[in-house]
Amino acid sequence: MSALAPSNWFPDERPGRPEIAIAAVVLLDVAYDFYAEEPIDWPWLLAGFLGCVIAWGPLAASPVGARVGDWFRGIGLGGRFLVILAFVVPVWAAIALSVVPSTPVRSAAKGVLLGVVVVVTARLLQTRVAESPDEG
Repeated sequence: MSALAPSNWFPDERPGRPEIAIAAVVLLDVAYDFYAEEPIDWPWLLAGFLGCVIAWGPLAASPVGARVGDWFRGIGLGGRFLVILAFVVPVWAAIALSVVPSTPVRSAAKGVLLGVVVVVTARLLQTRVAESPDEG
């Protein structure tokens, strides 16, 4: 079946408690940012959201995505931490040094975080539906 088939987008197991807890904390953080009325660049928020959902769904289910996922899991926790730091630190530095405008970057980051919440919620709902007994 094609990687674009939605049934292939998520693993069969339900999200674990750490994933659900992270999604809840992320949702609270993003909700607070909206409540605090931080400036939002909506196209960048949408781009971050769509990028996250596409990367976690159809892209991750593709052969290239599967290879990258295997490599990422294969480098261990410390390796994953270093890869994430190699991305995050330059972004933080660019914002702190005013090399890039912070509103678009922060908006895209909020979009990614909202994408995480949506994907974890969708996986949770998908596994609940799959686990429920058929009626009729």
